[in-house]
Amino acid sequence: MASKASTPIKSPGKRFLDCAQRNGVEMLDFGFSHAADTSAAVLDERAPCHAQPGFRSWTNAHMGLFVSNTGPCEFAFRAKTSCDILVAGVGVDPSQARTFHLPDTSRATSSGTAFMVLPRGSVFEVNSGEHGLHSVTLIVATDWLKALCDQNDAATPEIIGSASRRREPVFQDLAPSFSVLQLAREIYAPTSTCAFDFLHYQAKSLELLSALMNTLVAQPKADAPRAQLNAVEYAAICRVASKIEEDLTRDTAIDDYAALAGMNRTKLRALFKQVYGVTISDFRNAVIMRRAHRLLRNTTLPIKSIGHQLGYKETSSFSVAYRRYFGMSPKNERVHH
Repeated sequence: MASKASTPIKSPGKRFLDCAQRNGVEMLDFGFSHAADTSAAVLDERAPCHAQPGFRSWTNAHMGLFVSNTGPCEFAFRAKTSCDILVAGVGVDPSQARTFHLPDTSRATSSGTAFMVLPRGSVFEVNSGEHGLHSVTLIVATDWLKALCDQNDAATPEIIGSASRRREPVFQDLAPSFSVLQLAREIYAPTSTCAFDFLHYQAKSLELLSALMNTLVAQPKADAPRAQLNAVEYAAICRVASKIEEDLTRDTAIDDYAALAGMNRTKLRALFKQVYGVTISDFRNAVIMRRAHRLLRNTTLPIKSIGHQLGYKETSSFSVAYRRYFGMSPKNERVHH
């Protein structure tokens, strides 16, 4: 059931802006759409990534992590870089597209991961669209990343080296990656506050960077054949994914998902894997396990109740599934945390 936010949605605070500037991004202008009523924002608590609107940030000398949730309010900003950086903005809801504009380039949209390599002095603009900004953004100093790759005998992705040599900004809309999306949603979800949260965000930043680099090098070449989804097909696949996330306790038949998507089972399976990189059953299992992980870490609910909430009739079955996925039992997960 939808409910109103308890407090008005606020613009990015001083800490958020300072962290961005520390990582080479100076916000020149930002704000909500004049039509947006941020004091009466309505949130849909059924959404898989529901969280209280706001802005969170973490940064060190080489990279920064930024979480943006403007609720249902359109948000836009213009920024300038003070050093060479790469920016990866991951949308946590694949059905919502953002618009990006770099100098001397046409406007581009992304509903997944927008990857930009920006030399010093680049000016860029981002507009969330009417659904608001719901994203996790990683900013990394390219010189540090290239040095790190050299130290570990790893090749720097060509898109980074090419942009650095030509001193021109580059935009690429990365193909969907289930691992990147799941990591972004974990970061986006609110966590309990403690004195060592910075270690959590540092670890997640490196994990996300690793997943992004692996996704980047796995991108198909420009001349490689790749089936393109039209807008109707893409929206249908997103509806199926949302349905899975909304009702984890029910093992819905593939025919029901196919009816929801308006396509046959074979096409649904193929397109779902193309969008998310995994099968429908693997997607559902991963969502269940990630949610179990959050509940074990962030609540005091009994393990039996968590298992039952996620569709397991027997606690032993839940424990076996959790151990198979994470390598440890739910009990040990809670003790170690």
